[in-house]
Amino acid sequence: MKKLILPLLFLTCISGKCKKDKSECWIAFDPVYGGDAYDGTKVCNKTKAEAEALYPNYWFYSSNEPKYCFRLVNRGSVTYAGETAISMGDKLWTPLGVTYTIIDCSFCHWQLIEKRKSKITGFYNGNPRIIYETYFTDTCTKLTVGKIVNYIETTDSLITREYKTKYH
Repeated sequence: MKKLILPLLFLTCISGKCKKDKSECWIAFDPVYGGDAYDGTKVCNKTKAEAEALYPNYWFYSSNEPKYCFRLVNRGSVTYAGETAISMGDKLWTPLGVTYTIIDCSFCHWQLIEKRKSKITGFYNGNPRIIYETYFTDTCTKLTVGKIVNYIETTDSLITREYKTKYH
């Protein structure tokens, strides 16, 4: 009888019935920021419910879930999202009425430095602000590191953006 039980138990475990939820890792997603947590929070050897209890401000998805890039349409306005798990997109965008489609991830992601200059005094207002902004494919070839673009110009001020670092 023991000779029969051991092979059956082994076959049961191989088929995945012995796999526990705790063997999986969970990636933290920040719903306020709309992307993976900045600190890279990853919880392993716990269930999803345990991970959510540890970090209640985050949502969690499986580290095995594939990520995609998306084209988002919200009331006629189009934006793009970098690598995001579909489960997080469903949870974040669907309740807001945003429609989205999977696209190629070949667009550029830039670190910009924004400067505001007074045309009256010639001085810059405050400290430069660093911004991360996403652009679609054609900007990958048109923009280069160090390029300065007039972003907004009014009668009394000029806001420029310098392309500092290019990410893919």
